[in-house]
Amino acid sequence: MPLTPDQITAVMHAQSALLDLPIAPEHQPGVANYLSLAAGMAEPVIALAATLDSHDESGSIFRPVEAAR
Repeated sequence: MPLTPDQITAVMHAQSALLDLPIAPEHQPGVANYLSLAAGMAEPVIALAATLDSHDESGSIFRPVEAAR
């Protein structure tokens, strides 16, 4: 379920406070825009991850394979 603009703003302020990293008022719309973009990517990534099984390659271990011909 996509986050509402109010939820994105709440996340931005919560993360800013947690990291003790103030965000200037003029930068807040851009930060909120990128948070919204990242939140929108989460659902497809989680859906893809649900299709993987134990034989799929871990992102933390690179094992090159021969290209398909």
